[in-house]
Amino acid sequence: MNRNGCQRPLHLAEPPLARESQATELIVLNCAGTGIALIGHRIRVLIPLTLFLAKDATMTRLSFLLLTVAGLAGTAAQADPIEWDFSSGSNCANISTCYGNTRDAESGDGIDVNASSWSNTAGAGNVQIENAYLSVWGSSGLGTYNRDYSNGTDAGEGGSPEHAIDNNGRYEMVLFNFAEMVELTDLEIGWKGADSDMTVLAWTGVGAPAAVTGMDWGTLMGAGWSLIGQYSNVQTNTWQNINEAGQASRYWLIGAYNPVFGGDVFSTGNDYIKLSGLRGIAVTVDTPLSLPLLLSGLLVLAHRRRRS
Repeated sequence: MNRNGCQRPLHLAEPPLARESQATELIVLNCAGTGIALIGHRIRVLIPLTLFLAKDATMTRLSFLLLTVAGLAGTAAQADPIEWDFSSGSNCANISTCYGNTRDAESGDGIDVNASSWSNTAGAGNVQIENAYLSVWGSSGLGTYNRDYSNGTDAGEGGSPEHAIDNNGRYEMVLFNFAEMVELTDLEIGWKGADSDMTVLAWTGVGAPAAVTGMDWGTLMGAGWSLIGQYSNVQTNTWQNINEAGQASRYWLIGAYNPVFGGDVFSTGNDYIKLSGLRGIAVTVDTPLSLPLLLSGLLVLAHRRRRS
């Protein structure tokens, strides 16, 4: 089964697998083709549609070919990376009044991303997640003050190196909410402490994710979040490749290494990073207007053939 849920790969010379409808002489294709076009900075995915075609092999092949050509016509096979920079902004004078803040960044393509910071500072034993303060440190990038900075129960929080996104005492991550689906390919840090191991998650559930407030890190994996990767000793001012599987999502969690998500095992408690940039490709999902018209025509042809 391929990634489109088909029983075998699709080829122009051979239509997808089909099964006969019990009620009519039409064939219902159980695996519709997906046209993928690279247009500028975006990957455009043409939504698969179930096809009702006449029970005739020649017409089936012709119709499938027409659908594929219609989906790919007029496209340019090029996709360039998009970059988001997190080096601008100022910090709140009184951190304890600014928890739950957000910061925005925009790529050259006009794709906005909203960022917020989260840490496990609530509940008995500090296992539940709540929002934190997302700081910015110029070209070094984003850092975090968790809520235990104000009450002093996370010793050292707010001072160097714990003014960064870290896993000393509490685990800290940044939630990125993009305006469009994106396939992140790289991240960049502008500063690191003793170590710089990192964790990347992506939302792969249905719709938008539920608020992480009150959850613990370990429950995220069963709630629609997926581990993209654990990355060891990320270097400063260098693009770190991530997401080798090519996952696309609107929602990403990126932070200091957290072993609860599994994957590669590194040392913990000594990772401090400031995130300065992200890079990826936007993924646009749409249904071309030409496809419904084409399908309507095929249905008429199938009906006429049945009557004859």
